[in-house]
Amino acid sequence: MKIAVVHTSFISKGGGERFIYEVFSRLSKHYEIHIFCNNISNESFDFNKFECSVIPARHDLFGKFVAYYEAKALKSAIKCALKWKPDIIWLNRGYYHASWIIEKHNIKVIPYVHYPISLEPIKTSFLRRVYRRVINLEGLEREAFARVPIVLCNSKYTESAIKREQPLAKTEVVYPGVDHNKFYPTWEDEEYLYYNSRFQKPKNHELAIKIAIKTNYNLILSGFVSKNNINYFEKIKKLAEGHSNIKIIQNPNDDTIIKLLQKCSIFLFPSLGEHFGIAPIEAMACGKPVIGHKSGGTIETVGEVGILCGDDINEWVENVTRLMENKDERIILGKRAFEFSKNFTWEKTVNKIRDIIEGIVKKP
Repeated sequence: MKIAVVHTSFISKGGGERFIYEVFSRLSKHYEIHIFCNNISNESFDFNKFECSVIPARHDLFGKFVAYYEAKALKSAIKCALKWKPDIIWLNRGYYHASWIIEKHNIKVIPYVHYPISLEPIKTSFLRRVYRRVINLEGLEREAFARVPIVLCNSKYTESAIKREQPLAKTEVVYPGVDHNKFYPTWEDEEYLYYNSRFQKPKNHELAIKIAIKTNYNLILSGFVSKNNINYFEKIKKLAEGHSNIKIIQNPNDDTIIKLLQKCSIFLFPSLGEHFGIAPIEAMACGKPVIGHKSGGTIETVGEVGILCGDDINEWVENVTRLMENKDERIILGKRAFEFSKNFTWEKTVNKIRDIIEGIVKKP
């Protein structure tokens, strides 16, 4: 079987990129995999292990009209994928193109949805509203979700958003996993707070910094910085200036992230409306208690064995202080988190995807 994987740009080692890398590395043992994208950065995973076709394309016009240019770029990648004559196309972005693929080319499509357009943080300027209405990606996406054989979702939170957008969609939740051979407990504890996530506004690094300033506990922030988020990263650095207990690490590799996870006391996850969030699961796999924001897919993961807080900084400070002053409680929560993390494995994820793909391809 030939599976074409379509994505825009692999620019970091974020959750979306990790999902593609981990899942299709394993599926490549069973199927012929070819990745079609617009860019692969040296900062991302080693996608050169796959057959890859990179179709360069503009993704904005001086920082504007990103959605329009991304849609065009993805269509170019899909056209290249169609020439490869796949049995199925896996859309990791650009779900709105599914109807066109089915109608014009009669090829089966599986969208794996990290988040639908309805969950995107959309700016509300007049020009943006007008141009988004003109290109109508939201409407095309709703139509596509009703036409594909199944919509795979990375969380129940994402699934609920899709159901609101398109009640006719047939959906299935397929959680990402974690590599327990890489992310595992050493039960070290060097008494610092840690947050690893790409630097962009919804990740809410400001809250982590405010917690560190109020509590005076050591905090390490790490994550990928893209050119589109330089201003946000500079803002975060400025907020941390003058506070010797706050350290920022830009573009860490996996070894650095794992060591920081294994040695921290608490993993903070203040990200707002996170669609799933692989980072807290990786922290749990390292036996660490997680305090997360009470929103999005974080409720499904951290809410099971960790601590959830709202927007009130005092609630975060109270919980952080209590845990930092009580190592026994940290150990208890960390052990619960470790056991819970065993529910998320790449093998379980891949086996479920294989069953779904085989069932779809066999259907006439």
